[in-house]
Amino acid sequence: MMRWLPTTLITCTFLLSQSAACGVPAERQGIPIPRHGIETGSFVSTLAAAAVALQNAPQNRQFLAPAGRKNNSFISVDAVKVAEGSHVIFYSEEANSMVMEIAGSIVEYIDRVVFPEENRLFGPILDTGKNGKLIFLATSVVNHFSHDPGQITGGFFASNDQTQNHGSNHADLLYLYLPKPKEQGGVYDRAEEYRALLNEVIVHELQHMINYKAHRENGGSTESVWLNEGLSHWAEEHFGYFRSNSIRGQKFLESPETTSLLGGADTLAQRGAAFLFVKYLVDKSDDPMILRKLVCTNRVSIANIEYAVGRSFGAVVRDWSEALYVDGESSLPGFRRHPAEGIKDNLRATFPGMPQPHQTASAHRRAVLGFIPEVGIREPVGR
Repeated sequence: MMRWLPTTLITCTFLLSQSAACGVPAERQGIPIPRHGIETGSFVSTLAAAAVALQNAPQNRQFLAPAGRKNNSFISVDAVKVAEGSHVIFYSEEANSMVMEIAGSIVEYIDRVVFPEENRLFGPILDTGKNGKLIFLATSVVNHFSHDPGQITGGFFASNDQTQNHGSNHADLLYLYLPKPKEQGGVYDRAEEYRALLNEVIVHELQHMINYKAHRENGGSTESVWLNEGLSHWAEEHFGYFRSNSIRGQKFLESPETTSLLGGADTLAQRGAAFLFVKYLVDKSDDPMILRKLVCTNRVSIANIEYAVGRSFGAVVRDWSEALYVDGESSLPGFRRHPAEGIKDNLRATFPGMPQPHQTASAHRRAVLGFIPEVGIREPVGR
């Protein structure tokens, strides 16, 4: 039994009914990449991807994986290297045929697209392992993190691996779902669905890794869950993964009065609110460094937002809530219009089925603003 040391473990969970759609890149859905997105290009063929050299990393390696979300022990995982690129080494705990089929193309995609782009957007990926490489580990340990019916955990980042603490792998490591046959509880029949899942999970979890390391390097604590998740969900959309955020955004907009932006239960609706808030900040900002300001800092939560945008958090949230409500409306008494309008029209174009506003202006304003007790916001008068 190994002693569990304080750590951050952030998982990426998907609804099984949406598992394939959640991970399908935008170009495969016939959805245009948003204006701030990038073209991912075509994936290399399986044979070409296999040519990604199995370079200098050990062919076999033993890892320590967290035994559970709240467990105080680790599980030893013996893994074999299945692909290696310029910035990534991919290990699997077994010679799984589906992993073997897609590992090379994932390494190529992360090397060529995701690694340099997330470095540019969020900040440098510091080299914990002193080898210049990210490590991906496909392991059944991840599969056992899914306890809710109809959901799977696609992967997670554990901050302990970035430390010298007992149980650390001393590596820039992401743990990934390992596909299994249906009779063993597996959910993927096609390698393409599995590859899409992993690409989305990696995009999401890599922001968490950069965020944790940047805050630590700047002498800060771990970023608040709501803002950290909002940034990672924004990253998903940036790289063309839309549908998971569509579900989250709809859950929030259907009933904002039941959801706190800043915390409470880590629900789909709460994550939808966080995603919509970060999307609003980025779309509204003229500062190309806005994301780096939010990540490469020692500030967290409200203080982080206020420093990055130079305004009070209450004012920013009021404008955000008004932007969500008045989108597509000619005019509404008491609401101040601003250049960032269009977020919901943009969302509806991207996410078919996004609900229309169903509340009065004042009710919507109370719903969004009334659940932010940390800043003592009151409903504005005469606006």
